[in-house]
Amino acid sequence: MFVTADQILCHLVGDYILQSSWMASKKTSQSFPALVHAVFYSMPFAVMLFLLRVPMSKSWIPLLVISGTHFIIDRFRLARYLCWGKDFIAPKILKVNTSIKVPNVIVGRTETSKVLEWREEGKTYLGRNYLWSMCSKTGYPDTNPVWLSTWLLIIADNTVHIAINALAIWGLT
Repeated sequence: MFVTADQILCHLVGDYILQSSWMASKKTSQSFPALVHAVFYSMPFAVMLFLLRVPMSKSWIPLLVISGTHFIIDRFRLARYLCWGKDFIAPKILKVNTSIKVPNVIVGRTETSKVLEWREEGKTYLGRNYLWSMCSKTGYPDTNPVWLSTWLLIIADNTVHIAINALAIWGLT
């Protein structure tokens, strides 16, 4: 897979320059603005493929993949699941205590998180994963600063789009 400067430029133009405030504010709650945004988003890629002289018979499938996945990812804000999932897979370790005797794994819940305790080499570890209900806006806990959660979500979203676009262009043309 190759990510090229022209692909990144097409992504930036499509996602930021060609996206109106109407599209940006409505695309996660309504399908029509998300669809309009996906069409506008794919236009720079169509121009790039045309300039690279990729025949239409080979360029419509990557454009459909780019546009379709962009619609789905933005409409349902799928990057937030990625953000939550990566933190869920690697829980934050809160403390290590050698005096507590517990079975190998105990799972419990608090009001805001899922608590995991496990024993390994004579030590007891306590880890925490935030519940989805605390993270549903951005994938990060509501206790995080809003600016941090927002930027981390934007970066994850952009990374997913760029990777899919590169796969579509590299693998389907």
